Amino acid sequence: MQIAPQAAVAFAAAIFLVSSYSAGAREDAANDGFERKVQAYVEPLVRTNNFTGVILVAKAGEIRFVEGFGYANIEQKVPNGPRTRFQIASLSKPFTSAAIMLLAERGQLDLQAPL
Repeated sequence: MQIAPQAAVAFAAAIFLVSSYSAGAREDAANDGFERKVQAYVEPLVRTNNFTGVILVAKAGEIRFVEGFGYANIEQKVPNGPRTRFQIASLSKPFTSAAIMLLAERGQLDLQAPL
């Protein structure tokens, strides 16, 4: 099962959407067309089979947008949704290593300390 390309697109889309939203968002996301902007960005990717997944955007702890796109199981036509569980394989390792290096850089973690 090849997850990495789709996951990379999902991650890139999420980062783009969050940064775009943060850059100029008004407080009332429902009134500024934010949901339509997300849909307009993602739908062509879904149509061309370049994205399948769930996008969640939150600001100040409040969920502003969450929706599933594509199928969690293509053969059985099970759609993605907010409760879909994904097999992320080894995608979390780079984030964990980056977090460890940030803690070490801040002096909050000693990389040479025994376990």
